[in-house]
Amino acid sequence: MTRPLACLRPALGVLLLSALAGSATAAPPTGEQVDEMNARLQAFRAAQTRESFDRAGYEALCCELAAAIDINACDIEHIQKLSTILTGCPERHAAVAGRLDILARDPGISGLTAASVAIRLVSPDQRAAALDRVLKHPAVGEAFSGGQARLVLQSLRSVDPDTLRKSADAIVALAPLFGSDSTTDTLLAGSDYMQTLLALESAVPAETRETTRVRLVSAIAARAESLAESDATASGRLRQLHGYLDGAAMRGMLLGHPAPEITFSWISDREGTPSWTSLTDLRGKVVVLDFWATWCGPCIASFPQVRALRAHYSPEDVVIIGVTSIQGTHYPGNRGEPIKVKDDPAQEMALMSGYLAEMDITWTVAFGAQNVFNPDYGVRGIPHVAIIDAEGIVRYNGLHPAGPLEEKISKIDPLLRAAGRTPPVVKETARATDS
Repeated sequence: MTRPLACLRPALGVLLLSALAGSATAAPPTGEQVDEMNARLQAFRAAQTRESFDRAGYEALCCELAAAIDINACDIEHIQKLSTILTGCPERHAAVAGRLDILARDPGISGLTAASVAIRLVSPDQRAAALDRVLKHPAVGEAFSGGQARLVLQSLRSVDPDTLRKSADAIVALAPLFGSDSTTDTLLAGSDYMQTLLALESAVPAETRETTRVRLVSAIAARAESLAESDATASGRLRQLHGYLDGAAMRGMLLGHPAPEITFSWISDREGTPSWTSLTDLRGKVVVLDFWATWCGPCIASFPQVRALRAHYSPEDVVIIGVTSIQGTHYPGNRGEPIKVKDDPAQEMALMSGYLAEMDITWTVAFGAQNVFNPDYGVRGIPHVAIIDAEGIVRYNGLHPAGPLEEKISKIDPLLRAAGRTPPVVKETARATDS
């Protein structure tokens, strides 16, 4: 029987003393010691700022902590508990991958879990083989029938599209595992599967993708209805997923198609309230939609890059809209205590006016009637950027606002030229601001 957390050695100093004394085995640490290791890492991360994260220091701490872990004594449960530390130390990845290779030979769910975790740690040239191992693992069917489909599906999201395409047939073969008799957890994992099918692009026939989507939407709608009274939380999650799977992005009707309209209930910028009220009013201009919220750290951290983009282009050519929605809580820019504004959207909008000045927001901000996790634009996490051309057609989606200015320019400038507009010259000051 494996002793709890036997994979962990004690502190490095104790290890050294044990080695000098000729001791072959050290006493296993307690769960409290493991908690202390994770707490050290969490404290380090909490001390970092949004603007500057000491990645070298973070990696050094992860490696210091990982040095006290005997990988070969770990089972999959131990590796999962220590995954943040182990993932943060690249020099231990090969050893962890080797251990996971052994654990993945178990034909049960624990083996499938090990195979799935390994994908994130193996080198790029080994990912195709690692993915194949997951898809062909004997516990795949058990995972889907037992509500653990995310073990398989989340591993797919760790793989680049080119590698995924090599396993397209095996991925498509998972489709029948979703149906009306699937568990609620498996149905909730349907979004991961559909995102993978979209990433496969032409490797999956459009009719196959659409048939799978329709079957999922139907099963999810039926399950949401059946749980409406017995489990309102699960029913609500299913209904939200239903909207996402039935949105324009998942139906393949977003990129290259007219931008889905957003109903704006409040719009403001430094000049006050703009004259336009809808995306349709902005035809003739390139529009950048940046979905965000005041509670979203990565959104706030990207403000300098959005500010640089706003400075580079004239508002007459490019309109940048930070799209949010009523959240019920407003997070001040000075990191003060969150302000509860539940059931008072007017107050939340009023607070946003001060926030624009406080955070030096130079672009337009708008509250949409639709949730910031807009299903038509496929928004599953924020920040999330979509770019619409002057004809109102969505050309890019799912971008991050903190990307380099040059990358954004390479996308926006051709859209301006197609509209008969002359893009501005990149200034050295703009490049400096983007750093």
